[in-house]
Amino acid sequence: MSVHALKTFFLVGVLLIGSAFALYAQEPPSPDETYRLRIENVAFGKVEISTDSGKHYRLLGRVSRPAKSPMVDRSASKVGEVLRSTRDFFTFSVALGQSVVVSPLRSTKKPIKKGSSSSAPPTGATIQTNLPPTHPLFTEFAIPENSRAFLQPTPGFTEKMGDSFTLGEEDIFVFPVTLSGGTTTEALEKKITALADAYQAGAVERAKANKTDLVSGVLTLQPQLPTGEPDPIVYVTYAIDGDQVAAQNTEPYNYEWDTKQASNGEHLIEIRALNRQGNLITRARVLVVVNNSH
Repeated sequence: MSVHALKTFFLVGVLLIGSAFALYAQEPPSPDETYRLRIENVAFGKVEISTDSGKHYRLLGRVSRPAKSPMVDRSASKVGEVLRSTRDFFTFSVALGQSVVVSPLRSTKKPIKKGSSSSAPPTGATIQTNLPPTHPLFTEFAIPENSRAFLQPTPGFTEKMGDSFTLGEEDIFVFPVTLSGGTTTEALEKKITALADAYQAGAVERAKANKTDLVSGVLTLQPQLPTGEPDPIVYVTYAIDGDQVAAQNTEPYNYEWDTKQASNGEHLIEIRALNRQGNLITRARVLVVVNNSH
């Protein structure tokens, strides 16, 4: 089996990891809900769809660049609402007078005409996805204006955004969508399954185009930790696709991942370094593509 060394570089930050308890009110699903869109506002965050009110999601794409700060938007008189929906992007309010944009992969072939409705929104207020402009989420399944937008503070729960909501880089937004025109759940599920399968099947080609790591066999994860850190690093944890798979407390904190136990396609690796109290010192997120079929 081949062994690959993966070096990851950490972004320095501080985050208290503890046991916090909060009560969240689950928004009841609408009886005529067609599908539910979920977007993670973080690099490599998932763009997913559910046809059973959020019980199960299918991966349709990822966030290539998260939004950093909302834009001023006078039309945002109501929080948590889709304000505009076009084939170029859709905009939703996150606070009074503020909104965020969700955009498909930008095309470099067709220049944007000045003064048109397709004028590019501010980069910092845009959740840029890797979905093509022809994707059904921006065409036949486009989110209607006035649809609601919620936060997902913890798995399985949603909550309304407050009037003074502050955008965070790891916010998860949920959009319950009702489409007119008689779209049946059965037809939608069939379409979404095909889209999800096609997305994973195209992982290798996207990796080559985007210079994403292609891995196979046993992958040795080797964190590159910051030097001179005044707060000593005691633990390093590894998560694959959100599930913690290892915790190391001895240097060099390496972890060997047998990718043959994983499916071919995209996988998100997150490595966290913590101090003795369990506080996060640094972390890194790396998207790799497993290809054991060659």
